[in-house]
Amino acid sequence: MKLKKIFKTLYVFIFLIALSVSVSCRPVYAADSDRYVDALVKKAENYSRLKKDSLALMHINQAIKIQPKNPSLYYKRAFITGKAGYYTFSIKDFSKLVNNPGFPHAVRFRGDCFMALNRMNMAAKDYKAFLKKGYKDGKVWSYLAEALYLAGERQQALAAINKGLSFKSHWRPRLLDLKKKIVSGESVEPHKPLSN
Repeated sequence: MKLKKIFKTLYVFIFLIALSVSVSCRPVYAADSDRYVDALVKKAENYSRLKKDSLALMHINQAIKIQPKNPSLYYKRAFITGKAGYYTFSIKDFSKLVNNPGFPHAVRFRGDCFMALNRMNMAAKDYKAFLKKGYKDGKVWSYLAEALYLAGERQQALAAINKGLSFKSHWRPRLLDLKKKIVSGESVEPHKPLSN
């Protein structure tokens, strides 16, 4: 009977030691994991700047495998794929983040991707969604006007420009230039997607 009690006590003691060791090791592992993911992201962004798209995607995908619940990694991948011209992939990643309050610009950037794919109505819808959230961003008003005009909605494009002008942003010259082109029937070149 004493031997059984000794083994039970020893078992509990070993269990508690193992538990304390595993708990104390977790933060070190998590910190190492975070540092490794940060290094992968930096490499991915650097390769993306150098137009080495396959290497950039390889590194960002590896980071996502390590931390699949980290939404900022999907945001970064959306930019990498978008800058590489893979807009449909960017749309998928931005769509995962559209309702995440930590990424209020995801819907706007998804609009850029729709615009690059010549899906002007979808782009306009996303720009409108972005502007409904209270943002008085003259740049996005100009993007909305571009999308509407290129979708054949001239009057709505002019209304968007006038709304954007009412906020007196530093994008006023751009909006006035766009208005002049639309009124005179000139062609309008869409902005470069994901330019900032």
